[in-house]
Amino acid sequence: MTKETSGPDQLIYLFSKLPGLGTRSARRIVLHLLQDKDLRLKGLIEGLQDAAAKINCCTICNNIDYSSQCRICLDQQRSDNIIAIVETVAELWALERTGRFKGRYHVLGGTLSISANRSPADLKLPNLLSRCNNHQTKELIIATNSTLDGQTTAYFITEYFKNYPIKTSRLASGIPIGGELDYLDEGTLWAAFESRKPFE
Repeated sequence: MTKETSGPDQLIYLFSKLPGLGTRSARRIVLHLLQDKDLRLKGLIEGLQDAAAKINCCTICNNIDYSSQCRICLDQQRSDNIIAIVETVAELWALERTGRFKGRYHVLGGTLSISANRSPADLKLPNLLSRCNNHQTKELIIATNSTLDGQTTAYFITEYFKNYPIKTSRLASGIPIGGELDYLDEGTLWAAFESRKPFE
């Protein structure tokens, strides 16, 4: 973007850099906002300013919320016996949408990655170990993505906790419900093949 770029073009450029949006989608969003600046654009600006001022990273699990400790960590109805380890808050939200998991979380903030300059220290595993010890946690569910970095990170976490009396498990991977073999990528298909179990 050049220095001369301003006004709507600048907004389009900024929106186009958001995940899942390209230039065409960004243009439609900007036009929608500008059709009623007083209501739509100002409302968005106020919402963003409020979020920037109030949203924090949870000091316990690294989730995001309006307080220093998120609602999940403060929920006394949830179990400390089991903790799901996820890459980002996006995966935490995905698991929460199922409405079935009633344990706690540990958000890594990403995976081990040379290209992204992320080292083992960035995973904050000593903090997680301290939580496990303080609450007698029995199981860690490693819920990283099935990418090369995700699998490398999962292996590192397993090795880190192997000498402690805490069970580590990994999310199953393979064929989704309703999936057809012909439409699956090779990695997913092989993971399903390797994770096969007796027919019941």
